[in-house]
Amino acid sequence: MKRLLFVPYLRLALMAALPAAVLPGLHAQDAPPPLQWDIAAGMGSIHMPGLGADWQHAHTVVYAGVEQPFNQRRTLSLALRFSYARGKYQGDAVSTQLLFTFSPLIANAIEPGIGLGVGYQRAFSPSKSMHWDGESWTAGKQSKGLFHVPLRLSLGYKAKGKQYDFTPYVAYQLQALFGYSPDLSLLPQSHALIGLKIASH
Repeated sequence: MKRLLFVPYLRLALMAALPAAVLPGLHAQDAPPPLQWDIAAGMGSIHMPGLGADWQHAHTVVYAGVEQPFNQRRTLSLALRFSYARGKYQGDAVSTQLLFTFSPLIANAIEPGIGLGVGYQRAFSPSKSMHWDGESWTAGKQSKGLFHVPLRLSLGYKAKGKQYDFTPYVAYQLQALFGYSPDLSLLPQSHALIGLKIASH
């Protein structure tokens, strides 16, 4: 009799323990991959293809960022990037960007990519600025914040390792800065970059 009563209780205990044993495995499978790190460097200029503007007054620019993939294949991700640009004429600038990226893998090695997002840039004047208030010249602001929309196109080659994947790539980033000046509300910038992505398994 006691054995007959024990069997239903055993079944109930197994049913109660099953979710605790299965759900962690499901969550582990559904969990997004680890973060992916990204560094890049290159040249930038006030330029936009199709406008007839020449690539002039080029300056150096460096990027560092991190990406959070949304799926195990790492084709969709959200990237947070920081950059520093050294400008002799327009002044130095620091910026942060948030981009949604799509990077399919072709032939298990070739990785084209496209990213679109929003950003904020703080530009610093290379010299002391002056402002006319209608009666006299006064000291102007030494820096200015600008919102921008970056569009990035890239092409990389993924080398898979035991613990890490390395993806060297080349990229072209076009971004439009809004509110640069009263006479130039939209300022185009182009960045030609060489970079490296590092992702752990």
